[in-house]
Amino acid sequence: FGTHEAACNTDEEDVEKVGHWCLSPCPPGYRVKNAHTCVQLCGGNMPADSWGMCGQSPAEVHAVVAQTAAMVSNGALKSYILIDGMRKDGVDGDSLAGTINTFVDMGKPFAHPKCPEFVDA
Repeated sequence: FGTHEAACNTDEEDVEKVGHWCLSPCPPGYRVKNAHTCVQLCGGNMPADSWGMCGQSPAEVHAVVAQTAAMVSNGALKSYILIDGMRKDGVDGDSLAGTINTFVDMGKPFAHPKCPEFVDA
């Protein structure tokens, strides 16, 4: 009722039919992740592709994932202790600043520079 399969005009438009969607192809150096997203291919000096990240080796990528998990876990514990202390003893500037800094530190592992553009020949 009310829906129909997409009718793509692939002769005149820069689109391709994928399932029920008319999609523009991913640009060079990218691959299809799903019906709505292209992701950059790993290559050049970052050939290892794992956990949605590129790295110089699979071991490097796994080390970054482990370090990130440890930092977030430690930050969650530290923030719980600080917030629980403020709940019991009241809010003070040092505890509030410590809580804010802990959340900032927890976000740092997720801030990565943009991948360089490259196209494997």
